[in-house]
Amino acid sequence: MFDHWRARLGGSYGWITDGENRDSDYAATQRQVEFSRTSAETSGRTLDAQFGLGYELPRLLKNVTLTPWIGVAYHQQKLIDQNGVQELDLLYRDLGPFSGLYSSYKSEWRGVSLGLESHILLCDTRRIVFNSQYERVSYRASANWNLRTDFTSFHHRAEGNGYLLSLGYEWDPAPRWTLGIHARWSFFQTAAGIDQTNFTDGTHERTRLNEVEWITLGIHASATYRF
Repeated sequence: MFDHWRARLGGSYGWITDGENRDSDYAATQRQVEFSRTSAETSGRTLDAQFGLGYELPRLLKNVTLTPWIGVAYHQQKLIDQNGVQELDLLYRDLGPFSGLYSSYKSEWRGVSLGLESHILLCDTRRIVFNSQYERVSYRASANWNLRTDFTSFHHRAEGNGYLLSLGYEWDPAPRWTLGIHARWSFFQTAAGIDQTNFTDGTHERTRLNEVEWITLGIHASATYRF
């Protein structure tokens, strides 16, 4: 009865060891009249988790399987900016490195996912795997710009969509064990949302949050044990 049903639980944790952040301020809409720009070195971490249920469809071709999936997914990034440099300052003309920067930005993407996975069987223990996935997500983020004295933090909220594609090669070296290598691309984007700034006097202000985009491209190695 349950021969064709599949359950999947997965997660990953990563470290951001090297990156760069640019922070620009504009005096007009559509990113016009830039009057301040800083850059900083960025480090941090990432966290991904998902759970899904799938059903392997009857085979139309002997060596090809198709499995639709439905589930839930969660993605998190935490960024730390340090070693700031003022590159543009039309107000005070104060350029160059500045000390004490330790600002943080933590974002979360969570929602439901729909996917389709296909296996092309090369032999009993080797196969090519293609996976496509769509996610309907809620975006939440909070930040602390530690050198600002006029506000304590700000928060972002928006709704969006995510798309993931992966292509990989898998090998079963032993019963229940699978080793694999996969190329993966993902694109997440939100619609306009809410940007809430919390001031030190206890008040807050809400403005429009423009769209948020997150794009990744990478190569992943995996080891899987099936219960």
